[in-house]
Amino acid sequence: MSLLASINIQEIVNKMMEDIPYNINIMDETGTIIGSGEKDRIGDLHRGAREAISSGEMVTIYEETATEKRGTNDPILLGERIIGVVGITGNPLEVIPFCKLVNSTVVLMISSYLKMQDEFRVKGSKKYFFNRILLSHDENNKRIEELAPRFNINLEQAFNLIIFELGAYVKSSVLEKCLDGVSIYRYATLQYVIITNDKNDDIIERLKKRQDVTRIYVGKQAENAAQSFEDLKRLISVFHALGYHDRLLKQADYHDLDLLATMITTAKTETLNPIDTLADDLLIETLQSFIRYNGSINEIADDLMVHRNTLQYRLNRITESTGLNPRYTVDLFRLFAALVNWQAKRDVYNVDMN
Repeated sequence: MSLLASINIQEIVNKMMEDIPYNINIMDETGTIIGSGEKDRIGDLHRGAREAISSGEMVTIYEETATEKRGTNDPILLGERIIGVVGITGNPLEVIPFCKLVNSTVVLMISSYLKMQDEFRVKGSKKYFFNRILLSHDENNKRIEELAPRFNINLEQAFNLIIFELGAYVKSSVLEKCLDGVSIYRYATLQYVIITNDKNDDIIERLKKRQDVTRIYVGKQAENAAQSFEDLKRLISVFHALGYHDRLLKQADYHDLDLLATMITTAKTETLNPIDTLADDLLIETLQSFIRYNGSINEIADDLMVHRNTLQYRLNRITESTGLNPRYTVDLFRLFAALVNWQAKRDVYNVDMN
């Protein structure tokens, strides 16, 4: 298949003819016209173009015949390969000055199209690879095995995962350059994932130095990327549910909380989540602080910057709304479980996998 077959050559011709007062033809590697200001000629074989391809040099036609028109036919070179011919119809003495300019511009436009297509292919491969490896437990897929080296991942080694949150209006491609080409993939709104086989201390330090990286979550090393991803996402939901504001959180530092999160998210949840009855965000914030500070009224009041009486009033409202009293251990555990599952659902709704 011709290299030009996937490009809208007629669009290039149309753009060039907005600035050049002559008809322009573009021929493929066989000398067939594939774009022209004279559209009825598309599909015709062009003898001058075939000669230009054969000789590798510009062919000028001075005398018009029944099958040929006067003009120039200059090979289009991409590197050292002739990929086609660009022709300008007209008096050679008039069109020759335009020939090299038109040829160079056409090469630039074709190169731009090809680069764009390659970027789309890479993006499509990247989406396929990360979707499969993170969501499908599918490391043994042949296509995955072929793509893994492109993203510097060895499927035979253990995986290290980092999920981080990036500020709005920041392109992940810019960040990839700062991380020496480490592949970054967006899995949710403003949330990205990095998979490596190596220790990720250097990546973490580089992320910490960037002000546009707002949160960094570091998973534990695992043999299965999909399971590691699921475990880390579950723990992130717990962090969100409890209102943790630390910029860097490592899964290895929260072993007990990780186990508790596993128990909660795998258990059967109530049909009506009690948290849904808390219409006031202040009550959710109060419950989060109550859990974080183990029910210590003084610490919770300081954290929320409210009077102790205000705190007691809010705790009473939580009890009235949910039917569960956070001051009682069993009720508090149910509220904690409800809070984690409520947050997990909110996190799922934000997933876009683009």
